[in-house]
Amino acid sequence: MMAAVLAAAPVKVAAPGLSGVNASADLLTFVNDHLSQELTLEGIEVTTPAQIAAVVGIDRQKQLLGCGESQCMAELANALGVDAILLGSVAKLGAVIQLDAKFIGASDAKVVTLYSKRLDSEAQLLDAMTEAARAMAPQLAKKLGRPLTPTRAAEPPPLPARQRDAAASTVTPTYERKPTTVRKVGMWTMIGGSAVAVGSLVGLFIVIDANAPPGAPLTPAENALIGTMFAGVGVALVGLLVYAIGGTEMVPVSAGLLPLDGGGLMSFSVRLP
Repeated sequence: MMAAVLAAAPVKVAAPGLSGVNASADLLTFVNDHLSQELTLEGIEVTTPAQIAAVVGIDRQKQLLGCGESQCMAELANALGVDAILLGSVAKLGAVIQLDAKFIGASDAKVVTLYSKRLDSEAQLLDAMTEAARAMAPQLAKKLGRPLTPTRAAEPPPLPARQRDAAASTVTPTYERKPTTVRKVGMWTMIGGSAVAVGSLVGLFIVIDANAPPGAPLTPAENALIGTMFAGVGVALVGLLVYAIGGTEMVPVSAGLLPLDGGGLMSFSVRLP
């Protein structure tokens, strides 16, 4: 019966605070508090520095923590009624931050589990403390032979690789340079005028009389084709001018591929001016 009661009891630890090297007191307090919170979310009952001071006193707490011997840690753990003590340090060495954390067992004052990680910035401490809690809490519970009841919200399962890659491709926009409406009008005007001029020139070669004597007047058909040719050239020049001043603009283009069973679905979209 006693074994069953002990197995059902929650895992309790004390977090008296982390030491630091080139780290401010505010940063050390935050790291200790946040790591304690992450351990609580993993199902561990954490005794805060204020609760520790209320039980053993601030002076005695400093003496025990500064002792550095196993019997001091065991005395502190027994006085608080916890299973382990959370110790660690945060060291800022230039641009590098070193985070170390460990659990000291109450029964033998030996290291039960530890965590160590090198970071490039203070912002990475947040993810590192979550990672440390998730790694250390199950190991401590396994050592004590007790289950944990995490209160952290369950994370959704990751998407399969095919769907994850497809989703990433569909939400990444790309841009292409497209002609404006004015430039398109100029382009088609230039093409139409050029077609009229070329057609008139071809028609002129067809109807012209190669056997006519030099200096003979042009026929009405030849005059009409020449006039049409010059008119086409004029329209093409106007179109060229409009095309030159029309310019271009960047238009977003989206494309994606969604894998499906037995095939896939491809989508393509573009916003035109």
